[in-house]
Amino acid sequence: MIARGMVRKLIEYVRNLMGVEELFLYRDYIIGRIGRRYCAHVVFEVKDISKYSEELSPSELMDVGKLYFRLLNLRIPIGYRVLLEPIDRSKILRDLNRSLQEKLVALEHDPANTKLQVEVRKLEKLREKIVSGFQPFRIRILFTMTICGENIDQVVGETKAKCESLRNILLSSGIEVEELRGTAALNALLEFFRNPYTSAAENL
Repeated sequence: MIARGMVRKLIEYVRNLMGVEELFLYRDYIIGRIGRRYCAHVVFEVKDISKYSEELSPSELMDVGKLYFRLLNLRIPIGYRVLLEPIDRSKILRDLNRSLQEKLVALEHDPANTKLQVEVRKLEKLREKIVSGFQPFRIRILFTMTICGENIDQVVGETKAKCESLRNILLSSGIEVEELRGTAALNALLEFFRNPYTSAAENL
């Protein structure tokens, strides 16, 4: 659990980044205020995206990008960003070796399982690339949405409705998202805008 003082520090980072007079969490939503106007800032992360850079084809990224422009045509106020995060090679090798061992054991008990065979080959190929010097990246795809108004409770109510609408639109296109709330959303906003405080905030 993040200490209250650290949360305040994180909020201040985001407030400075967004240029608002006040920023706070209200019902676990990020709320920014300028004058009498309140804005709720929501962050969604795409679930089940390929975990590592070489597993995601350019066409898959293009599909998400095309969907973003379709959403803009529907006048849904959103932002979109693909983040590439370098991963420590030694850590990922440990994870890969553990996962590979588990799948090899499972394959011994079910040698005709073609899905397991494909997964084992992918893991072996990935391990070989990393051992030979490849720098792996974790891929994250974020959507942000901002809803504004002069009454904070009305803003939150409208935000909930639009979040559900956006989630359904994305799901109908085969994209499942997770809505990030509280400090997870604050950290994601820092990453979204590539703020220099991101690394420090993640260690809070």
